[in-house]
Amino acid sequence: MEIFTNLLRTVMFFVDNIVYGLITVIYKLFIYLSEINLFSFDDSTPLGALIGRIYVLLGIFMLFKVSFSLIQYIIDPNLFSDKSKGFGKLVTNALVTMVLLVSVPYIFTYAMEIQSKIVQSNVIGTLI
Repeated sequence: MEIFTNLLRTVMFFVDNIVYGLITVIYKLFIYLSEINLFSFDDSTPLGALIGRIYVLLGIFMLFKVSFSLIQYIIDPNLFSDKSKGFGKLVTNALVTMVLLVSVPYIFTYAMEIQSKIVQSNVIGTLI
């Protein structure tokens, strides 16, 4: 029985060494990834150009959605005054979408600034 206990302790010791060794590597990886700014809106970089194109695509999609809804209202005027699909709901959704399209880059910029301040001051390391 004592041999089994010692064998179990040895196996668990090796598992603990692997887990605790990976924790430091993963923490360093998170710190490295937190310093990368993926959402820089500089059009000279390929990723910035891709993000710009995605915003254009979202704007075009919203324009087609609004156009399609207006065509539906022309075909069936009863939808115009419907509470869940009516014109008021369409305007609300269009405004929310436009506000989010404009504000998301700024939100990500400020979030990146806050994240870099947290990482540079080592708040997470101090808490842990």
